[in-house]
Amino acid sequence: KGAKYYSAAITRYLIGTIIDRLAAALRSSHSWSTATAGTKPSASLRDASDWTDVCGLLSPTELVADLEHQIRDGRISSYDQILSALRRMHGDYREYEWQYVVEVFEKEYGYRLSSVPKEQFLKALEEWKKAALSIQSSVLEDARKEFGPYARIGYGSNLDEAGVQEDFRAVRGTVEGNSVVKKLAAESESITRKYDDMVQLIDSALE
Repeated sequence: KGAKYYSAAITRYLIGTIIDRLAAALRSSHSWSTATAGTKPSASLRDASDWTDVCGLLSPTELVADLEHQIRDGRISSYDQILSALRRMHGDYREYEWQYVVEVFEKEYGYRLSSVPKEQFLKALEEWKKAALSIQSSVLEDARKEFGPYARIGYGSNLDEAGVQEDFRAVRGTVEGNSVVKKLAAESESITRKYDDMVQLIDSALE
């Protein structure tokens, strides 16, 4: 079960990131070939899949190694220079991430994103919807458990079931009125809308 949700989370992240970029490009160009051609990454990491954590900043490992070499060789010798290098890493993060996403998409789906056919991306889009809704449904189910029978243990001592439920509602509220549950339900609706909007953009785009 853990592997299932881990795989779903990767699909949700990977295709979701691509949807955001492609949707903006399609709204601008109204052309599938133009939109996909524009997805080629501007970053040129040697290994876009190798990342590490430096002071809480996720960064390509090769950039951190290069920074270490520059410090060791004396090319960077002050706090301000180190800070400037870290700021550059942070500022370019999205482009490094994009190179990673594009390369992983090709490995996972067997198509270059810059030339992927519509019908193949629509299949990936369907996978994204299923994965995203599956994760969202699981989280929503867990949130609803906070209002189930076990959550009511300790409420309404010495009262009948109706009294227990009334005491619980007075303290914790109801599942229907809970802000977290409502937010999660709204996010599920947002996933469906995002899917529908993307399908419409693809269908209406020129080749």
